[in-house]
Amino acid sequence: MEIIDFHVHPPTKEFVNALGKYYETTVNYFRSKSKILAINEFIEDLKKQGITKAVLLPLFSTLPGYGSIPNEHIKEIMKADEDLFIGFAGFSLQNPIEDLKYAIEVLGLKGIKIHPQLLGIKPDDEILNKIYEYASRKELPIVIHTGITGIGAGNRGGGGIMLDLGRPIYIDNVASKFDNVDFIMAHFGWPWYEEALAVAYHKANVYIDISGWSPKYIPSIVFKYADSLIQDKVLFGSDYPMLNPSRIIEELKQINLKEETIKKIFFQNARKLLKI
Repeated sequence: MEIIDFHVHPPTKEFVNALGKYYETTVNYFRSKSKILAINEFIEDLKKQGITKAVLLPLFSTLPGYGSIPNEHIKEIMKADEDLFIGFAGFSLQNPIEDLKYAIEVLGLKGIKIHPQLLGIKPDDEILNKIYEYASRKELPIVIHTGITGIGAGNRGGGGIMLDLGRPIYIDNVASKFDNVDFIMAHFGWPWYEEALAVAYHKANVYIDISGWSPKYIPSIVFKYADSLIQDKVLFGSDYPMLNPSRIIEELKQINLKEETIKKIFFQNARKLLKI
């Protein structure tokens, strides 16, 4: 079966550098056995785990102690296997539009990733309106981190991260204003998952992905909605390299979901959203 992973990070040294001194605690949070891989090893590993296409995400931060996974690195990986990867772009708050124009119009990336907690800004802050306007003009989907994050978890002060910035309701505020933009709420917004379900149900341009969680630990109401009211709005994602896609795939198959729901989660919804 075709499987599109909508939430993949590169397991390269750039990922380690981006998390800086918080890399080890992030790995511990996920109980991960993540290893640094060369690009060719990364490609081989994803394919071995059953992934047929992957949305590759950058990382940008304004907080001290963190680095970034630049757009140029996303492009470098994309070039190594253009059939496998769809690269999304990040941006700095200093030059957001310049960063995005280069990433989209020169590098050829296909969407935008925002991690509000690492940028230190609410998703509905007016500063980001220019980003949403650009996404609307270019018809670019946007993945926005919602809910808790493993980054900074277990550290005093949580590595400077404020969890409130991951509330799904802030996505509702921008989705209502920018209805030409498709928003994907990563990680289904836990612990505000019912808020995320409500937003996805209400707004035709809002989706959720189930990345970052072993399916057996995902609240049952998420799958109840996925199997009914928001069947067309749920996307498969792993949060690789912190979690292995193969584990999520197998656990997802064990959940009592309709066959049509499984197909939509694994690839049909993503194909429609990405227009591929």
